[in-house]
Amino acid sequence: MADVKLLGNDFSGYNYPQSANYCELERHQAIKTGTLKYLKLYASNGGNIKAVIYADSGGSPGARLAAPAEQSIT
Repeated sequence: MADVKLLGNDFSGYNYPQSANYCELERHQAIKTGTLKYLKLYASNGGNIKAVIYADSGGSPGARLAAPAEQSIT
C-alpha cells in the first residue's frame, strides 16, 4: 500500500530564520484516519529538534500519543 499524507503542509521553500534557543509550536490536524509511519520536518538551521504527537481533545491537546527522542539536525 502506498504512503498517504495524513497531516501537515507541503514543503515549498519556507524559511523561518530563528535565533538560538527559539521554540516554534505548530498545530496540524490529521486529514484522514491512519497510522503515522514517519514524520518529515524541515529546518533552516542546525541544532536539535523534537516532535510530539497528541490526540485531539476538542481542538486542544489530549493524551500524548508519541514523543520520540530529540534528534540532532544539520
